[in-house]
Amino acid sequence: MKIKKSIFIIPCILISISCTGPYTITTPPPRFKTKKQSQLWHHSQTFLGIPYRFGGSSKAGMDCSGLVCRLYMDVYDTTLSHNTSELYQQGYAITLGVLEIGDLVFFDNNRNRIPDHVGVYLGHGNFIHASSRRGVILSKLSDPYYQQKILGARRIRK
Repeated sequence: MKIKKSIFIIPCILISISCTGPYTITTPPPRFKTKKQSQLWHHSQTFLGIPYRFGGSSKAGMDCSGLVCRLYMDVYDTTLSHNTSELYQQGYAITLGVLEIGDLVFFDNNRNRIPDHVGVYLGHGNFIHASSRRGVILSKLSDPYYQQKILGARRIRK
């Protein structure tokens, strides 16, 4: 019996490991220019897997702008708007080619040139955000889905 159980357990472990992609960073940490960038990168990892909750900003559940607000408050002691459109007016616009850890990336899911989704850039082309289907996850800006929907990026003075 022990052999049969271990044969069943090993494939389950392999399946669960292969399905953890969106919840873990598989690349080494990027080069940090500041201590705050390092703190943001490490602190953001504690939010992975938190469920989506519209209007939420706690570990019980959060939406995309709630995640941004919470990260900025925890790391930079900075209060930001809990509204994606208002966040898009804060800081200043930057090009994607100069993204740094902590910059905000905005998306237009409805193709009306109004931001309706936001994430925080974490280096190596990764950004953290709260997906309405999967909760807080990491995604790649190079993913074709996000390439079609990216609206712009903004840097908040920290």
